[in-house]
Amino acid sequence: MVIVAAVLWAIGMVVAVPFVLWWARDFGRIPGRTWFWSGHDPRPWRWAVFLGFFAGGVIAIVTVLRWRGSVVRYELLDELRERRAEHAARREPEREASVHPLPRTLNPDARTTARRPSDPSRRSASG
Repeated sequence: MVIVAAVLWAIGMVVAVPFVLWWARDFGRIPGRTWFWSGHDPRPWRWAVFLGFFAGGVIAIVTVLRWRGSVVRYELLDELRERRAEHAARREPEREASVHPLPRTLNPDARTTARRPSDPSRRSASG
């Protein structure tokens, strides 16, 4: 009887490994600041998966499936998307300012050299 329980425990842990690895990767995408500002606590989720894994794996699988469909995960990932979008919007003007003019050839010819419209050498002498 003890051997059967030990075998079931080992099989449960082996089956739970892909679930726990997916959870760790998904959980790791959310930085601590996002947890803090959203008001959610990550510790219950961590402990539930950790203890569930060592309790035979089945509890960890159930916890991971609950995490996947939870409102907490949805809110955290939504907050993370918003923060990334804000960060990208702040960085956008920097990228535009760092655009370099098109490179010119060694022997510039007015007919073949590409110039930006704001280039002063493109302006005509008459006006």
